[in-house]
Amino acid sequence: MDKIFRRFLIGEALDFSKPIINSIPAEDKPNEHYVKGFITFDVTKSEVAINNAIQKIKTDLDKKGLEVTGVMLVNVYGGASNYLNGPMNADFKNTNASDPFKIEKVGKSDKELSGEKNRDKNLGYATSRGNALKDAILKAFPSQGATSNVYARIMDTGGVIDEKRDVNLYPIPGQQAAFTLKLNVKQKEKEIPEFNAFDVFKQTESNRSGRAPSYYGSENIKIGGKDVLICKILSRNGNLGLKVDLPDIGLTKFQASISFDKSSNMYKITNNNGKEFTKQQWTWIYWYLTNDEKGNNNCKAIDYVELPSWLKSIDLSKVKFGATDKEHEFVHNKSKHDLVNENRNMKRVKLTEKDLYRIVRETLNEESRGENYMFFSNLTQMRRQLDIMIKEFDPNKVNDILNNGHDWADDHITEAKVNIDQVFDFFMNKLKGKKK
Repeated sequence: MDKIFRRFLIGEALDFSKPIINSIPAEDKPNEHYVKGFITFDVTKSEVAINNAIQKIKTDLDKKGLEVTGVMLVNVYGGASNYLNGPMNADFKNTNASDPFKIEKVGKSDKELSGEKNRDKNLGYATSRGNALKDAILKAFPSQGATSNVYARIMDTGGVIDEKRDVNLYPIPGQQAAFTLKLNVKQKEKEIPEFNAFDVFKQTESNRSGRAPSYYGSENIKIGGKDVLICKILSRNGNLGLKVDLPDIGLTKFQASISFDKSSNMYKITNNNGKEFTKQQWTWIYWYLTNDEKGNNNCKAIDYVELPSWLKSIDLSKVKFGATDKEHEFVHNKSKHDLVNENRNMKRVKLTEKDLYRIVRETLNEESRGENYMFFSNLTQMRRQLDIMIKEFDPNKVNDILNNGHDWADDHITEAKVNIDQVFDFFMNKLKGKKK
């Protein structure tokens, strides 16, 4: 572990009331990033807390222009309060609200605590929280081959559930998760804006070296025994070039030589650095040969210039840099092309007026359910699933499965009951209180 990672794990004063995410690059490894985070779990909003944490990781990296190419390491430390049907010994405490990463070991109590018999079950809950966060991270980012570890620990909340703890003495809930990640990252591809070729090229600065007295306009010259109208860019210049870079469209400056090959009766344009021209450079050359500074087409003999075959067949007025049309785009953005191809290959379905009416009606019905309709939908689904498990599952077979390495299912049901109990009691108190 390098020094910067070790310092990174020590932690700084942070606000724990919302997902806390911090990321730094690895020392001398620009393609590696370390992330540490801390979240607390509300019984009814555990999934929300996890999703918010992952979204914050993505947002923080996005602000740095980075995207994750792979997860190398995930360590998650799931926590539970030191109470389950009675108080129990805590493993650690973190009582510094400004630094939830800082924890201290806690010694065992001399008293016999009634909740100790439920210690393994409580650690199971902490493990479940850690696994839920770990699985969400591995799902959110490319993670093939990642090493992942989940650790469980009982946090000191004063021997009571989170809701009953003294927040002055125990400001941080026991239902929590701290985590560290080691990520492979890369700079995100810059989104290429869409430019019309004519609009872009008119802003470029060019140069050419020609013979006096004039190297603008056109003139008739003999080629293969024929009089051909040739622009003086070709006939009176030995060089031409682009003097500036246009990084937004991938166009780089260059200097080129112009020569006439008598054996083929063709003009040749060659890059002075000995490399092939890029598509962007060829497109600029084609524009330059057919448009002078005033925008007049003055080179009518483009057929006497050796150009790539694809270039002679395009319509320059339709060329756009950054467009999603492959036929007229010369700065290729693979993600855009994949999307275009996906849309082109999508199955097309014809909708009748009746179909449209049904879709609109269902959409309106969906919207009329209210913002919390999923709460009631989830209750209905849980009831349906419970009815099936109680009425249709063979108890003997279920027992055999639970006893053969799948006792985690029992833990999940127990934890779900605790969660349901809390929600049920909450609403019973609220609703009974209103009736009174």
